[in-house]
Amino acid sequence: MAVLDTVARRFARGLAAHLVLVDPGRVVIGGGLAHAGELLIDAVRRHLEPLTLAPFDLRVSSLRENAVVVGAVRMALDAAEERLAALL
Repeated sequence: MAVLDTVARRFARGLAAHLVLVDPGRVVIGGGLAHAGELLIDAVRRHLEPLTLAPFDLRVSSLRENAVVVGAVRMALDAAEERLAALL
């Protein structure tokens, strides 16, 4: 648990700077970090709260490490649909 807390604290510090600049309202954690699930989310949220000014929604991606692949497939399908629409 100490390692998880250290990772969460460091992640929260880096994320806090982005939240202040961008203010996205929602942050979705994916990739390898998503495997830690709610344990990581709870720890990151606990470390982030004193570092941020506005509320935010922090979630784990249901796609986990497949987000890039799914996004690439979606882009390819969108491009194919556009080409088909141009032909019709």
